[in-house]
Amino acid sequence: MRIGVGRALLFTALLQVAALCLYPVLGLYPHLPYILLIISAVEAFTDAFSDTAFLSYLSGLCHPEHTATQYALLSSLAPLALHTIAGASGFLAARTGLVSFFVICAFAALPGIALLLVILRLYPPKETRLKAV
Repeated sequence: MRIGVGRALLFTALLQVAALCLYPVLGLYPHLPYILLIISAVEAFTDAFSDTAFLSYLSGLCHPEHTATQYALLSSLAPLALHTIAGASGFLAARTGLVSFFVICAFAALPGIALLLVILRLYPPKETRLKAV
């Protein structure tokens, strides 16, 4: 709450990219199984933070009279890319190798972070809108 929803979204997005950058380490040292355990724990931790920030942001976008409908619509649109184009990731990983694949994924997240900055400017979190009124 101290840093606000917008900054929390940005911070957690950067944390997720950092967690994604740990996977090439696993590709370089596949014989060390504890590395997978550490990476999985870090990723689960960052996912929990980002889910919380994202849900807070979505909740703030909803109008009080139509919260259930708007929240259902927004939360169902969020994983759209995950259920459509994410299936091609296996083909890309097979072609490039795991280390290169995760480096590509980390760079592919950067336009999403830039888009997040644009969205936050166009649709500021609720606490920002309340201060402006």
